[in-house]
Amino acid sequence: ENFQQDFPKSLRCYEECLYIRKSNVGDAGVEVANTYLHLGCVHASQDNENKAIFCFEKVIMICSAEDNEVEEVVDAAFVNKGQVLYSQGKYEEALECYQKTLDLRRKWTSEEEDDISEENADVFRMKALVFEKLGEEEETLWTLNTALAMYKATLGDDHLSTATTLQLLADHFLRKNDHDNVFSLASKALEIRKKALGDSHEDTGDSYFAVGMVHFARNEFEQAQPFFEASLSSFIESRGELHVSVAE
Repeated sequence: ENFQQDFPKSLRCYEECLYIRKSNVGDAGVEVANTYLHLGCVHASQDNENKAIFCFEKVIMICSAEDNEVEEVVDAAFVNKGQVLYSQGKYEEALECYQKTLDLRRKWTSEEEDDISEENADVFRMKALVFEKLGEEEETLWTLNTALAMYKATLGDDHLSTATTLQLLADHFLRKNDHDNVFSLASKALEIRKKALGDSHEDTGDSYFAVGMVHFARNEFEQAQPFFEASLSSFIESRGELHVSVAE
């Protein structure tokens, strides 16, 4: 089922599936854990955060009694639980989930250091968002740069994940009024996004806006105007005329 298109139907399907599986084996086994995982994702997509966390915790509990065949399931449970906790503002708890994910991945691969992979880059990027909220600048920059290096190594310099991380770095430096870094990073992100997404996408609009802000901060008003206009056009087309980003 595509739960994002039909939430009630997907919820019923997963609940019925869970009932049948639990009737046969109880709260145990990979299939039951996997159903809890999908059910949790459905709840998370609808902002039913407490129900989502309950499901993800059930996955973790079940998987703690299983062997290595449930690695992917418990991995996804920790990542998704961390994302829900982050949305609730429980940043320390979210950070624990992300770190647990990385620790388990090192354990499963018998490596002392984090594997250079797209999946680990995703987790480092999520950790960076938490560190940003906690005001830990050094950790924010280190984890974002680690994620960026991993994306470049695994996906390439022109991938959208690379662009997203470049933009996150630009946004961080924008808040610090470090305009030289903002201009360099946002310009690179803008180049990738224009090519991959086009001018009308909201992510491209974010990059246009960041570059425009640098020109504005430097009192380069004529240079800033076309970037703000391009950003405004992107936001109106992608988000609608009444979105807060249009007002900004």
